Amino acid sequence: MAFLRWGTDANKSERQFIMALRRLSRVNGKSIEQIVDIDSDEVFDYPFLYAVAAGDWVVSPSQGARLREFFERGGFLVTDDFHNNQEWAGFMEGVHMALPDRDADDIPNDDAIFHVVHDLGQRVQISGYNVVYGQPYERGGTDGPHWRAVRDAGGRIVVAAWHNQDLGDAWEWADAPEYPERLASEAFRVGVNYVVYTMTH
Repeated sequence: MAFLRWGTDANKSERQFIMALRRLSRVNGKSIEQIVDIDSDEVFDYPFLYAVAAGDWVVSPSQGARLREFFERGGFLVTDDFHNNQEWAGFMEGVHMALPDRDADDIPNDDAIFHVVHDLGQRVQISGYNVVYGQPYERGGTDGPHWRAVRDAGGRIVVAAWHNQDLGDAWEWADAPEYPERLASEAFRVGVNYVVYTMTH
């Protein structure tokens, strides 16, 4: 897959999230992130993939086929830090390369992904660092935060989307006094839930 901004928030956000995951759950994740080439069979070694700026990705037919196999083997992809309707359309173009017959829906409040570890029925928008300047939105994503999912034929979430949000920033700036603690804490809880969902569903 080609990403114009694939390195956004790397590597601090992933490392801080992994520390939180190991501390707040029983998941013994690697101590540092692993960048995975979607064109390599290495992708099948990891059940959970995290992608930033998926509104800009370009997925080739061969990469779409590999992602489809990844999902069929039980893999899970969560996407973050993409905003506005144009980036959403770009994201769905990539999804349809892997899952041409699937669309995304808003995840209902009672879905297991929001309750598997932490009870997240009362969701809040996780804004990027620009929230410290009073701007909770990025790049025109003003139609509110979305927690969306693409499911397989059995109803399991295989692709999750944090649209008009930036959990990577919340993880990255969790130790910055100016970044709102409540957003950082919520972002860690959301991430933990999604990883544990991956391992249990």
